[in-house]
Amino acid sequence: GLKFCSTRNRSGGSMRRRVVEGQTFRDNKVDELHAASSDESDEVKLSKKNGEVCNNGQAGTQGDPSMLKVQCLKDFMARLAFVGIFLTENIMHGVFFEQEVDGMVTPALAPLPREAAVCLHLVHVIFGLFGAAFVLISGLDTAGRTALTKGTSMMLVFMSTITWTWWINRQGVLYWDVDPYPFWDPRCSAEKRNRTVHILKNISIVGALTMYQQIAKYERAASTARPSFFEGLVTALRPWSFTATIAPQLVALAVIRCYLRIPLPGYAATFMLLLSIMAIQAVANLVNSLKDFERGIDTRENAGDRTLVDALVTPGLLKFLALVGIAWWITYFCWSVVATNFHIAVLGLTTLG
Repeated sequence: GLKFCSTRNRSGGSMRRRVVEGQTFRDNKVDELHAASSDESDEVKLSKKNGEVCNNGQAGTQGDPSMLKVQCLKDFMARLAFVGIFLTENIMHGVFFEQEVDGMVTPALAPLPREAAVCLHLVHVIFGLFGAAFVLISGLDTAGRTALTKGTSMMLVFMSTITWTWWINRQGVLYWDVDPYPFWDPRCSAEKRNRTVHILKNISIVGALTMYQQIAKYERAASTARPSFFEGLVTALRPWSFTATIAPQLVALAVIRCYLRIPLPGYAATFMLLLSIMAIQAVANLVNSLKDFERGIDTRENAGDRTLVDALVTPGLLKFLALVGIAWWITYFCWSVVATNFHIAVLGLTTLG
């Protein structure tokens, strides 16, 4: 009997140990679940906190991995603060175009003729204005991977040339000829120190633009997300190809004015002419994309232009944009010919375009 009781007691003790161990196991599991729930709750709280600032932080949750897309007002204002000054600056360059050509650009490019200064200042205005606009609107869409890289490239050209004409060779006086003292020397002139500050500022802006551009390139190479509608539209228009049209026109203007001695009809008409030629270039790009797609040259496997093969935009939209570009060119052609009293330069350049 004692043996039986002993055995039963040992068995009961074993059972009690199992019950205690099971209870401990369940308690541990409950603790783990509580901990996981607490972590999840913290994440939800953090998400809500971020949502108050950036619209619930939806980047990456809806198939858009772009870190360059504007997600809240703060993002847009930061971008506007970065490039807004360039928009304002180039609008002012356009308003005071002739005064700046005569007072700043022409002396900086001497002994090149004034016509070269006019061409370079046009590049300043066009590249600076469109480049800044591209950087600004790229944040509204995943086109940041396209528009941002091209916009920063335009702004880099603008910053390089404007630094030379405005600060390194200001009014024909080179930076190192202002005085013989380095800028940290107390004997250095205020003019040289002022130039130094602006040159260093422009160098820092070039560095920021380059960094911004490289981030966009790296993200575009690593991203597997489908390009967006706006990115397809930018790709179809290919505005970075406009320089192939603008450059010959600027050379032609310089030849007509400088060597043939034919006076130009005015800066407004000339600038609008350049814009109309850019519209024709855009039409050519759109028609090229459309015809290559319709003839089967661009396919999903080998197309370099993904606009239509990936259905980023419809063929109907491309046709509509092409008609808008042609209408703009025809309208300008009629206006320019009449407004300039059938000026031979306008007729020749528009026909050439």
